[in-house]
Amino acid sequence: MNGSQLKPLTISELEAHIQTELNQSGNWSGSEFRDAIRESLDYMLYRNKGDEIPGRSQIQDGTVADMVDHVQAELQPMYCVDTLFEVGQEGPDDEQAEMETAALNWYWKERLRGSETLDEAIQDGLLSRNGYLKIWYEESAGLPYEETLQGDELQVRASLMQLQDEGNKLDLIEATVLSEAIVAEPNPVVQEMTGGALQPMVMLDRQISVEVKITPMHREVRASSPAPEDVFVSRDAVGSNMQEPRFVAENRRITRQEVIGLGIAEKDALRLTEMTGNYNSDVKTARKTDNNEYRQSSADVLGRVVELFEVYFKIDWDRDGVTELLKVFCSRQGTIMHWADESGGQGEPCIEMVRVRPFASGSPMKLSHRHQGRSIFDKQRTIEDTKRAMVRQMIDNMTEANNTTTIWPRDVDDEDIEETEVGRQVRADNPSMVVPFKHNNIVADSIPALAYMDKRRDERTGASISTSRENMPVQQAAHSTERIMSAMERIVGMYARNFTNTLIRDAGVLLHEQLKLLPGKIAFEVGNEWQETEPRYWIQRNRISVTMGKSDGEKARYMAALDRVIGIQREDRALGVLTKQEYEARLDFTRMADLNDSGQYWLDPESPEGQAAAQAQQQAAQQQQQLAFQGQQMVLAAQMRVTEMQEATKRMENQQKMLEDQRDRLAEMMQAAEKLRQQYVEMELKYGADVPGEGIEDGELADIKVTLQ
Repeated sequence: MNGSQLKPLTISELEAHIQTELNQSGNWSGSEFRDAIRESLDYMLYRNKGDEIPGRSQIQDGTVADMVDHVQAELQPMYCVDTLFEVGQEGPDDEQAEMETAALNWYWKERLRGSETLDEAIQDGLLSRNGYLKIWYEESAGLPYEETLQGDELQVRASLMQLQDEGNKLDLIEATVLSEAIVAEPNPVVQEMTGGALQPMVMLDRQISVEVKITPMHREVRASSPAPEDVFVSRDAVGSNMQEPRFVAENRRITRQEVIGLGIAEKDALRLTEMTGNYNSDVKTARKTDNNEYRQSSADVLGRVVELFEVYFKIDWDRDGVTELLKVFCSRQGTIMHWADESGGQGEPCIEMVRVRPFASGSPMKLSHRHQGRSIFDKQRTIEDTKRAMVRQMIDNMTEANNTTTIWPRDVDDEDIEETEVGRQVRADNPSMVVPFKHNNIVADSIPALAYMDKRRDERTGASISTSRENMPVQQAAHSTERIMSAMERIVGMYARNFTNTLIRDAGVLLHEQLKLLPGKIAFEVGNEWQETEPRYWIQRNRISVTMGKSDGEKARYMAALDRVIGIQREDRALGVLTKQEYEARLDFTRMADLNDSGQYWLDPESPEGQAAAQAQQQAAQQQQQLAFQGQQMVLAAQMRVTEMQEATKRMENQQKMLEDQRDRLAEMMQAAEKLRQQYVEMELKYGADVPGEGIEDGELADIKVTLQ
């Protein structure tokens, strides 16, 4: 049948459709998903599981809670980064994308405290299958107050306009004229000089007093992490994208005053179901630290917490053949609320068409063709149940060993047997008849079984509590430990990727869309400088990505891979520009090491930079050859110079030797002459006459001494 031939839905029909969708959603009371949430909270808070036996050990194991905390500690450094969202450019000249990236991340961190909200959503996902984020634009009324404005009429009007520009709602209570305007008579001299008509001169405007009721209107983008039990999704929904299901709703547990602040009529707010009475079977009670019934603490009826359902429904509301996305406020029974009119009564129904749902969802372990995924609770529940039973049996066994059951005759004192004090005495007429009852010691056999269960725990979750140094560099660890830790890290990495590709990315897209609804400018800080932007003029963005950090284990593997890259680069500097085959081999190495943008570590020999480097290397080689040749020439010249110097030195040494020989011969001649002269002198003295023959005069002897010196 043609859609145009159908009548538009009535309010009653829409309410019936909403009630049907709520009752059939996977999160309604009594559903398997809701029961799993309640049970997971019991495991997280170490509560009794119902299998406790009076008089025996009541200990709880805590495996689920420990693994949730440990995995979240691994994930937390990945999303607590300065730049979580990155707005991709839509073209080469899109300089606006960088500014939007800075504004988006600043608003997420500073205004929304996004990291804290994301912590809650991720813990919900790890424990209860799915975590949810809600990012929405909200215009709500604050607490009203009265103020009296006095002054001349222009001043009061300017003050009222300023209050309206600030986004306040003004209601006039009373206006009073304090005094009329004071008007001076026309001045003929001024009229004659200006050539105009005679006009009276206002000396003082009319003085008035205006009493107004000011209701502050808050327009802001907000973020929260709805509890999984408060989010209702169509039972036939698949995947984590919250824009695709037919029906999505949130049970907003807020006060009646907050409901009225949303603009809903007070009469409807008073009809909403209060959170009172016994809620022991509800998940909200499971989140408390006790199991007492939930009671309101506020005596004021407007301050009590009620259930308001915010529904997003894809339906052909007006029957024109086109499906609309409706936003509806209703009660738990599906009754649609009404907006408050100017008099405070009921106005139009709370139905409006919107573009997007303000929800994002993610699960650590996705399940194909299903909205709800799997949680650590689902994987670790049987492990904790087994360990809890084993530990209880061990404690009971040790208790039995320390308080042994005995077999005794009737003539033994009963009080002595029942006494448990260490070193007690038993009075008996026949002590040999008091014998212990034999029991089996299972403690020694249970310890290896517990170790096996811990191993199964780590394998199922991908995180090892028993490993004290998970962030140790992998090159320092044993090879087997490295392989085990790598497999565990990849499982935790899978959790991170699942959250990144669904919950966190969808949150970035929603934040970008909701900021565009703000009416004015927002200021954000970049470095130490403040900038401004007007989000309502931002364009539609289709490329918003998430930049996650690394866990401790991933950082260790990354640093080890970088250390190896640095070593190869140091070797490559000695070899020069790589060949094409060497370059491809290094690219494959960095890809296998999971290093992003592997091309940044190596120089492509076929790129312009690589060719320029090869040319520079060739020129450097030529210059090196020239320098080597010049060096060889200089070495040869130096060697020749050394040879010449050695020959000259040798000649000088020979001449010196000849001179020394001549000096030695002259010295010998001097000694012989001196000896001969002394002989002549002795003969002259002895004989008193000259000795025959020629003698040596004193002057000649002096010449010989000078020559010798």
